[in-house]
Amino acid sequence: MKRMQTLLSVAVILSLAAFVCLTLPRMVQASPALKIKAKPFISDPADSGLVSAAWVAHEGLPDSGKSHHALRLKRNSPTLTNAAA
Repeated sequence: MKRMQTLLSVAVILSLAAFVCLTLPRMVQASPALKIKAKPFISDPADSGLVSAAWVAHEGLPDSGKSHHALRLKRNSPTLTNAAA
């Protein structure tokens, strides 16, 4: 019985993943006005100042504006520090 539940769970997850993979590109193509933006942010509850997140020009791959933006996420702290970029 437990094996059957596990197989059913896996089948449901794979079905949902396939559905998303097949429909998401069509949704994006159907609405060219849809603009996707990535806004960099940091989580630094201790205010350590050891993390940063920003878009940096002239360091990324070629883009339509010829500015070659790259998303830089930097963490200069030990693993135990409660901070993330």
